[in-house]
Amino acid sequence: MKQEPCHVLLMSTSLIHFTETDPSQSLLGLMGQELNDRHPEVEWRCSGDLLYISPSMPRRATALIAKYKPDIAIVRPTSLTFMHDDVTSAIRDRWPRLYRLALSLGERFRWLGGGLRWGGAGRRGLLFRVPRWIAVKLIGEAPPIRVELATEYVKETLDGLLRLEDLRFSCHLAVGNDKTRLKPEEDVRRRDYFVESLRVYCRERLIPFSNARDVMQAKGITYDYGADQWHTTMPYRLAESEALAEIVASVALPASRGA
Repeated sequence: MKQEPCHVLLMSTSLIHFTETDPSQSLLGLMGQELNDRHPEVEWRCSGDLLYISPSMPRRATALIAKYKPDIAIVRPTSLTFMHDDVTSAIRDRWPRLYRLALSLGERFRWLGGGLRWGGAGRRGLLFRVPRWIAVKLIGEAPPIRVELATEYVKETLDGLLRLEDLRFSCHLAVGNDKTRLKPEEDVRRRDYFVESLRVYCRERLIPFSNARDVMQAKGITYDYGADQWHTTMPYRLAESEALAEIVASVALPASRGA
């Protein structure tokens, strides 16, 4: 006999919905399959929606909880906003009025260069990489959001969820897995600041906490991009879905912790 239904809401970037072909092979779909395989006695229902690190992150998270009314929520912040510097963010900091124009030009050059993250292969990719290299030399780079601010936005989001009655939730970071173009010491500084600050914050407030990087290192799984240079490959998504299912089960079914 099945137990009461359990609705799980995964809040993160659009990466949770990505799949090469079958929607069931997205991170969200794989997590649902894992939960059903591990605990078929529970009627699982899994939803996912977008939640990015930004000034509006706390307000949006609360609104998503009100919309979906989940039994369990997972906040999954990623390092997209503070571990990958770009020219347009440097322009925003120095010349705010030119920011939208810079974004438009950047996307135009990316399209001309093949549409991929760092430009397509061969000579066509140079149409993006060469102008970018020149802009970096002349203007510099900056993160979309500095790591200190990003950390505070996530803390404010978790603070807001703590004030909601009858909501169980966890914080699962997807940070520091992929290679960046930062100097090694700056890469380590940003990653460690974000992860350790939130690890301490969650421990003090008894919020279940995990980081995908720790989980993957324990499993011997290497972070790997697919052909589009943006999204993770199926083996990595499968490994993270297993970790997410373990987290959900430990919150929904405390007796399963450590099983």
